[in-house]
Amino acid sequence: NEVLDRAYTEFTEILYKAIQDGNDLEQVQRYICNRAAGVCKKKTPPLKGTRKHDERFHALTAEEKQMQDMQANLKETGMSGTMYRREDLAGMMDKMKDFMPEGMGGEEGGDA
Repeated sequence: NEVLDRAYTEFTEILYKAIQDGNDLEQVQRYICNRAAGVCKKKTPPLKGTRKHDERFHALTAEEKQMQDMQANLKETGMSGTMYRREDLAGMMDKMKDFMPEGMGGEEGGDA
């Protein structure tokens, strides 16, 4: 923390003096970058591996955004899980009925 404070003070002084002397801002930036900080002397490191293709942007509907926000809030409280829309659940229930033996459909009001 002390090192950062000292560097901040030094850079502020360099900028202040340069403006007082009427130096060009670009010159001052080059001075700080190359001499004072020494970060611009190094070349940027090459990227490792090949870059994957970015995913295509897909705008969320208001309902999808609300669902994402709700899931994030639940995760923060430690109650994470999978959330489904009502239509999705109905479709899953229909598919499950195909795998259940007769009489175990779980329909309400059925003959028992």
